[in-house]
Amino acid sequence: MEDRSSPMLALLSRRDWGDEQRRVDDLLASPYGEALLNALRRLKRDVLYQSHVHGLGHIERTMVHGAMCARAEALDGADTALLMDMCSYHDTGRESDWLDNAHGYRSSLKLASLTGRTGEELKLMMAGVEAHSVGDKYMADIIRKHAPADPDRALRLARILKDSDGLDRVRIRDLNPKYLRFESSRKRVRFAQTLFDRYREIQGEWGIQQEQDGFDLGVIQALKQFVSDCFAQQKSCGETALLALDRLIRENHAGDLIPRLPKDSPNCGLLEAGLLYFGEVFPKEEEPVLRKAFMDRFAAQYGSLKCAEMKPDEGCGGFAVDGILFALQFYLDQLKDRVKDD
Repeated sequence: MEDRSSPMLALLSRRDWGDEQRRVDDLLASPYGEALLNALRRLKRDVLYQSHVHGLGHIERTMVHGAMCARAEALDGADTALLMDMCSYHDTGRESDWLDNAHGYRSSLKLASLTGRTGEELKLMMAGVEAHSVGDKYMADIIRKHAPADPDRALRLARILKDSDGLDRVRIRDLNPKYLRFESSRKRVRFAQTLFDRYREIQGEWGIQQEQDGFDLGVIQALKQFVSDCFAQQKSCGETALLALDRLIRENHAGDLIPRLPKDSPNCGLLEAGLLYFGEVFPKEEEPVLRKAFMDRFAAQYGSLKCAEMKPDEGCGGFAVDGILFALQFYLDQLKDRVKDD
């Protein structure tokens, strides 16, 4: 009888990986496989973020990718053990399934109590976990802040954690190999999809809920294409957001609101679009309260209101999709609150 505490432990014990069987066998026959199995057995599942996007499935798959990255990049035993702990708890500080750039920092604060590590080991882990949720250009600054004795070692661990985490983006159909940092990682994109598919299969066998938290993947993919088309037409973030909200909410306000977008505001265009839209679709007397609520939630989610402080390294496309869905969720939350009040 299989132990159902860990779908991944069950999967790794099976010999039904098809073309990827040798890759799995080679990992499990190595010290890196032993480190992975030990980490999976001791994983504190009750502290993980509860989500079908960033919860147990994502964590267990990230741990497998971490072990394979460690093997490919020839990490020593000490750094492999650190990486396994980093993969295990890198999302424990999450407060939502959105971009949440601050979740790495919040997760890093939990590492001492979750792992029992101290001193130099803790510095290395905290630096890497904090850095994993922000753009690569900020990684060196974060590592300097934690002041590890060997900054290059810290940077290497941070980059490997980012690739381990990034390979599981197949679950949201948003893995672009060019953003992976190691050539060895780019060679395992097909394995990442196989791992995700196999994990879903065992979830189905065990009757574990598989639905995507938040919005249906079809909605997300359609929005990605819409945003891409708008950007190709040189539309601004704010204009794109207003047009997208019209499509998602099935209203027709964008034509009137686009001319009212602030032209010289330092704030993110996605924020300005949301403020305009909610001022239009909800009663005018509620506008001051809703403006403050949306601005507070936006700042808490993305770390700032200002465009210059939050523009991602890879451009605004993915961020715009996330910000539009974030605004849509705010709108739906307001509707739910009104139903409760009634």
